[in-house]
Amino acid sequence: MLTEVRQAILPLALRRHAERWDDLGRAGLLIESLARHWRDPAPFRLLIVAPRRDVGELQSHLPRFTNIDLSIRSEGDFFPAFSGFYFMHGWHRQQIIKLHVPVALGFAGYLTLDADVCCVGDFDATSFVADGRARSQWAHKYRHDWWRQTARAVGTPYEPLDHGMAVTPNILHGALAAQALEHFRFGPFSPLVVLGAWLLRRRGSIPWTEYSI
Repeated sequence: MLTEVRQAILPLALRRHAERWDDLGRAGLLIESLARHWRDPAPFRLLIVAPRRDVGELQSHLPRFTNIDLSIRSEGDFFPAFSGFYFMHGWHRQQIIKLHVPVALGFAGYLTLDADVCCVGDFDATSFVADGRARSQWAHKYRHDWWRQTARAVGTPYEPLDHGMAVTPNILHGALAAQALEHFRFGPFSPLVVLGAWLLRRRGSIPWTEYSI
């Protein structure tokens, strides 16, 4: 039974040109908005996972608040040097981070974030829980083509009027993320290897998301 959600994960990679400052600015605004609206005596835990080259810059430039427990860690802490993770497009890498890292760290309920998200309302550890269940956002599958694409690749039925999880921000659970990844294990090959090979075969054209898989 889920009783609270007091942690979030944010994949963040800085672009290598002038817009990198936009990336930093958006992430800073997100952190500031979380600090402004978090209404709980214990700090909200925010984990940022970034390429190793960006960790130092993020640590130097992102704002700090007493009610936000900010941790910035390298992708290399969770994915070995020759992992298929590094051959994925950035969009897919972000999604794998949101699934794999919380499993590795033993997260229960957690909030998924992107740098272009901004908090606009007060919340606390119980805001996203009702009757022991996460108050995740859902939408009809026909609204996003990745549901049809993923169903075809995985071999599951696709019903346009069925509901699937909506886009970020949303609530996930570490146990369910582990089950989703385990579905893609094939013999001795890890889920990351299988998903990476899947993308290579289709040249990255299958737009799966962390929610559709």
